[in-house]
Amino acid sequence: MARIFIDEKTEISRHDLYRVELLLPGKAEPSVLEPRCLFPISAPDCYISLLDDKGEEAAVIRDLSKLQKDSAKAVEDCLAEYYLIPKILHVLSVKDQYGTLVWTAETDRGMVTFRIKDRHNDIKLLPGTNRLMVRDSNDNRYEIPDTEKLDSKTHHLLFSYI
Repeated sequence: MARIFIDEKTEISRHDLYRVELLLPGKAEPSVLEPRCLFPISAPDCYISLLDDKGEEAAVIRDLSKLQKDSAKAVEDCLAEYYLIPKILHVLSVKDQYGTLVWTAETDRGMVTFRIKDRHNDIKLLPGTNRLMVRDSNDNRYEIPDTEKLDSKTHHLLFSYI
């Protein structure tokens, strides 16, 4: 089956928290599809796969900025819910307990304490950026969008362990 690419003429609306409605060519009724980023870290606005109820790709959005404003917003809102990654605002403490780091941090979603098993693989500074991604022992992800904008205490705590 040939891949269907969505263009600026296509109308997409929000169906529920994680899904959108899309009227595909040749269909009488809209399809309810789940948007998923093919490159959620490096290119979150490009190459978004729209999956059907079986998890099979029904269509692809090459670039959100090429869609109508309302359609792009519907997709962005679904992706924001699905790929919710709390942003760390301040690191309040870091303790090394038996080789595991225990962080207490303030995020844009509230206070959190979590463990990091492998500081070399679970704390990643993205190449060419000041953006830091953190994965805890429960596979939750956190983000520091710009390490240069951190307060001095957080910056010191953070870079003492990575």
